[in-house]
Amino acid sequence: MTSPPPRSPESFGGLRTRVLYRDAAIADARGPSLRIGVSVLVEDGTIAWIRPSDGEEDLGQREGLMIIDAAGATIVPGM
Repeated sequence: MTSPPPRSPESFGGLRTRVLYRDAAIADARGPSLRIGVSVLVEDGTIAWIRPSDGEEDLGQREGLMIIDAAGATIVPGM
């Protein structure tokens, strides 16, 4: 049994997907507690960066960027 190939922009008709999850909590195994008030930018299914929500830098081109208010949500990378 083989695993399916990883998804690429071509598998979405050539469209790049960019999603910003804003103001979430994250469990990233760096410490015993959640990191609160973070934003996570995901590009084509891969985490591009994790930063404090009040420290978001230039998000680049906003066209096609989906912003999700993740307040109250917990993100667990890799799950």
